[in-house]
Amino acid sequence: MANDILKEKINEATLEIKNILRTTGLQDNYFTFSSIVFLLYKASIRIDSHDLSYNDVLSTLNENERMVVMDSMFLRNHEVEIWEQVKGLSVKYTPAVFAQILLNTDDEKFARSYGFIDRPKCFIGLLEEILDIHDGEKFLETSCGIGDTLIALSQKYDCKFTAYEVDSMAKGIASIRYGLLNKACTIINRPFLHLEHKRNLDVKPCYDKILSMHPLGLRAAFSGLTEEGYVESINNEFCYPILKSGTSLDWLYAIGAEKALADNGKAVLLVADGCLMNGLDEQPRRYFVENGLLEAVISLPPKIFSVIGVNLSLLVLSKGNKYTRLVNARKFYQPGRRQNIMSAEDISKIMDAYHNGGKYTVDITAGDIQPNSYSLSPERYMAVDTIDLKNPVPLASVVDSFGRTAPLNAAQLDELASDEPTDIKYVRLADVQDNMVNKELPYLKAVDKKYEKYFLENDDMLLSKNGYPFKVAIVKVAEGEKILPVGNMHVLKVNKNKLDIVYLKAFLESSKGIGLLKSVVSGTTIPVVNLASLKKMPIELPTMEQQKKITEKYKTISDEIALLKLKIERANDRLARILDEEDGE
Repeated sequence: MANDILKEKINEATLEIKNILRTTGLQDNYFTFSSIVFLLYKASIRIDSHDLSYNDVLSTLNENERMVVMDSMFLRNHEVEIWEQVKGLSVKYTPAVFAQILLNTDDEKFARSYGFIDRPKCFIGLLEEILDIHDGEKFLETSCGIGDTLIALSQKYDCKFTAYEVDSMAKGIASIRYGLLNKACTIINRPFLHLEHKRNLDVKPCYDKILSMHPLGLRAAFSGLTEEGYVESINNEFCYPILKSGTSLDWLYAIGAEKALADNGKAVLLVADGCLMNGLDEQPRRYFVENGLLEAVISLPPKIFSVIGVNLSLLVLSKGNKYTRLVNARKFYQPGRRQNIMSAEDISKIMDAYHNGGKYTVDITAGDIQPNSYSLSPERYMAVDTIDLKNPVPLASVVDSFGRTAPLNAAQLDELASDEPTDIKYVRLADVQDNMVNKELPYLKAVDKKYEKYFLENDDMLLSKNGYPFKVAIVKVAEGEKILPVGNMHVLKVNKNKLDIVYLKAFLESSKGIGLLKSVVSGTTIPVVNLASLKKMPIELPTMEQQKKITEKYKTISDEIALLKLKIERANDRLARILDEEDGE
């Protein structure tokens, strides 16, 4: 009953404070709100709290607390006025009410407004299970935000907590909140990754448990770590450079965590799924798997966090692993209106898979993933029924026909080939590079009428018949042009009223698509895509509006890649002509 009364008072006080701040337009400013609550807490523990001035309360704070409060009350001309409106609440409510408001913030608006990753209670619960925290351990968090994780864990475990936070206001609020618990924690206001810190870690890797919820979606070049020499310093330690300017920041944090980790320690990093499969991150993936540093990869359910829309996974780091366990936990959640949650049962299922393996896991070694460009996406290796698809439909329901290529062998092609341009070209599997049809296709003199039925139409899709790596390409046929497909390919003609062809290409190139395509490959000596199974293969079918959005994003990124390739070609050309240019001078 007492807890219910306290909760009611907390809700009342929170609403009153926000209503007062609403008159200044600051009701959604978390830093100002927290500072006001902290001032009310400090005033409420004074006997003469009913008539304390703003400066009186400030005088009760230490230097760091005072700086945080003054920086957050950025109106300057109105902080005294605001205090005069709220100070009566310090008598109306007890110190416990204000302390609990600060400690138990669950404000989505904070995360949305300031770009921090929120720490849902269910997620912290999963972290506890994975990290297996014990009293007396040294715990490090690389980006603590306003301290939600530290506060939750320190109320359960007697550990030596250390944290980094680059945002000075967030660090200040985290220190104030943590200080209410009267427990020791060192919060450092600077980036976890910097050159001097790396040198220190080289001397003493000592943390038993590490959590990293660092900024997502960034690369080394945009973090400043290339300019300050951090990336170069890391690469100098290896026989080959595993980091580049385009390497995902996730892997730089993974290397930093590994260096800080004690021999029997464990680290968990929240990462965007892109770093598990993209080409730029192949070398760091290889390094962690080949050196037994990656214990597990756990694909998380969707929409667990309020501010992140992309798929996320956990990297579990430890030392001396003989294999890496990939866990597909996409289905283990309870749907919510705006945000999903993991129930205790969901977390139990995830942990069972993590510890014991089973249907939703696969154990891989470097030899297993090397042919897959060291991809660590669980869905790429899973059975079809473990891949979570939204609105799945059979591929045949959105593809009007599955055609074949013209049955011409190499000798016949040589006879028909033309050195001069004609209106007939042909395309082979070799002419599909990086999932795009080469612009310069070979010509044919003429073809027998019986082969004309094989001519491609604009926006036909070519799909390689052989196993992984699969080739998927969209054919563009100009007016008056004829293109004859030959070789080991399927030709798909989609129903344009149901399916956007570019969306289909994006889906088949994704980890889900690759995993599904692998499921329809038959044969061991010569694996091929089985046509009957391909027709039945499920694909994810969003609304046409959603397909168009994905298509636009796909085209934008593809254009960026094409431009970068062109720049590389031009740079290579200049490189080849360096001596000629020098001689010309």
